[in-house]
Amino acid sequence: MGGVTQLSETEQQGPPDLWWLHFCETTLYPCFLHFVSVKTSTFDLQVQTQNIGESVTIKCDQIQDRQYSLAWFKQSFGKLPQLVVRASDSGERFGPTFDQRFRVSSNEGRFDLNIINTMEEDTGTYFCMRVKDNVADFGTGTLLLFSESNVWIVAALSLFSVISVIVIVVLAVLLLKKQQKDTDAVNYAALNFAKKPPPSRTPRTKQTQDIYSQVRVR
Repeated sequence: MGGVTQLSETEQQGPPDLWWLHFCETTLYPCFLHFVSVKTSTFDLQVQTQNIGESVTIKCDQIQDRQYSLAWFKQSFGKLPQLVVRASDSGERFGPTFDQRFRVSSNEGRFDLNIINTMEEDTGTYFCMRVKDNVADFGTGTLLLFSESNVWIVAALSLFSVISVIVIVVLAVLLLKKQQKDTDAVNYAALNFAKKPPPSRTPRTKQTQDIYSQVRVR
């Protein structure tokens, strides 16, 4: 049987949305299946490009309120969303894999996400959301990319194109040489054939007759 996550008395007495966020944090279960209702954001997905190794701040359009619980989720390519951090009465609580280089700026009601010394594995879409009574309200969605990754992709495609051109040129040269060699062989055979006249016995017969005539005269 699978393990059961136990909630403390403080968390059991808290609002339902904190129960849900704690469950997401401790089990990494696909928590979006537990929403009674989901409100999608009217904001477009933003794209933010950084250099690997730099620190980055991702803005949240939601304002902290006692009536709501704020949280950040990350969705990597081809993976389920993961809880990054959630706000609680005792401060911020980070997910198991996001407690080293991730911070939250909570000044003046803000809930912005800070990533220190970014790495390529930080690539993904980050969602800021608030939860109340099991209703999730999605706010900002930011796709974080790194310029080095794009450069490597472009460089790889360029190198592949150059190699393809070189291979095509080499094959074309070899094909032309082969065709030229075949043409020279045909011409040589034709010239040799022209040097060999068909055999004829007529001159030989005439010469024999002349010699015979001369002998008889003497």
